[in-house]
Amino acid sequence: GDLVARMDADDIAYPWRLSRQVALFNRRPDLALCGAGVDFLLGNRIVKGLPDPALQENILGILSMFFTIFMHPTVVFNRNAINDGDLYYDESYTHAEDFDLFRRLTDRYPAAMIPENLIAYRMHGDSVTNRHKREMRRTHLKIVAETLEREGLAPNARDLRDIGDAASMDTVRRAADWMLALQERISGLPAETRPSYEAGTLNLFYFLYQLIGDEMQPLLTHEFLTRTAKWDRIRRRERYALRAGAYAPRFSLVSMSATRQVDALSRYLQSVPAAAVLPSLGLR
Repeated sequence: GDLVARMDADDIAYPWRLSRQVALFNRRPDLALCGAGVDFLLGNRIVKGLPDPALQENILGILSMFFTIFMHPTVVFNRNAINDGDLYYDESYTHAEDFDLFRRLTDRYPAAMIPENLIAYRMHGDSVTNRHKREMRRTHLKIVAETLEREGLAPNARDLRDIGDAASMDTVRRAADWMLALQERISGLPAETRPSYEAGTLNLFYFLYQLIGDEMQPLLTHEFLTRTAKWDRIRRRERYALRAGAYAPRFSLVSMSATRQVDALSRYLQSVPAAAVLPSLGLR
């Protein structure tokens, strides 16, 4: 057929998923691909996914330079609008092939995001994302570095690549300085595109913040936030926990652990039993 829908075997498509996406392609026959929002299936409970305003307010082709704009199982491709030679996975981008694919396609073709959750995306500890997180992050940063170098926004993105290999005080400082230089270059871009680049850069900041935080060395996270001057971009309870990172790292670790437990409890309280939702939709 002309339209090809992507789906993972362990996710659940809501009954109206395809009708919503087909209707969009009928209205916009020039459209090459579209994605949608997702709910999250955690064990036997469903957590409602929140829409990302950046995906509606900015240029998708620019955002896709910085992060994977679509959840892969939500995507539908229009074969009439995409050259066959462009629809492939590049295996050299290990565990981030979808990021590369969407980066290439949105650079060349029209794309859209439907602001509605159309699938329940299953989260589990044995997923490819969790099992290969470090390598996926390394490849992710490689793609961002390549793209921004090509755009002339980052003449030398080695500092970004290096932190993907190892987070140390040296690589954290260099990555922070690289981010500041990128922001300076973006500030001089035309008003039509600058907000999209700023949104992409902010997403990259959060990506690095998470990467550094997962090293469980509060001093590194403290240095990154201080050097980028982005303490105001993280949640208040995280600020309280990490402010002590420079002089009381053990206290920071305990506080961040408590924050994660609060987050887990919050997700649980916001979730509903899947058994109370799926049967009413004709699903199991």
